[in-house]
Amino acid sequence: MRTCCYTAMNGEAKVLKLDSAIDIAVGVSSLRKGWSATLLFNPATLSFIEYRCSPPDRSGQRKEEAQEVTSHYIYKNFKLDPILLLAIQQNPREWKPANQAG
Repeated sequence: MRTCCYTAMNGEAKVLKLDSAIDIAVGVSSLRKGWSATLLFNPATLSFIEYRCSPPDRSGQRKEEAQEVTSHYIYKNFKLDPILLLAIQQNPREWKPANQAG
């Protein structure tokens, strides 16, 4: 099972089981200029996490990090309405990202 560490709102380090996370949206991070971002939903904690990757360095390596984000940040960065986020929290298995064939 793949996992990733992320920083929770309270600054605590947490572990996310990537197999159980739900992809919500893909975009660019507003927290790290030039980094790609995937918005994930963690059903175990009902939280949203931005999983970010840096552009590759000269040797092709990328840095990765993850952080829990607020609904305000999600609205500003991914253009997802808080009402939609609530619907995802209530029924996460029904969510299909816009760029995923259903």
